[in-house]
Amino acid sequence: MTDGQILEDVYNNAGLPKHLKDFIEQEWQKQDDREESLKMKMLSENPSKKWYTDVRDMERHRGLEIGPDGTVTEVK
Repeated sequence: MTDGQILEDVYNNAGLPKHLKDFIEQEWQKQDDREESLKMKMLSENPSKKWYTDVRDMERHRGLEIGPDGTVTEVK
């Protein structure tokens, strides 16, 4: 379920007043913003991490194709 679907389900089943619905949405958005901010901070502190997050991309740059099991499937 997406965040929106979860919220809609809660709203429909709980019969919450509008001010509580607004509060829940604001708090949920704050949490999403904090998580995104933390991710961006981590990347800015060590930008090399974003280059090595996927071995397939790294090896593709070197001319190797990596299969789902982690072995080389093709050399270009």
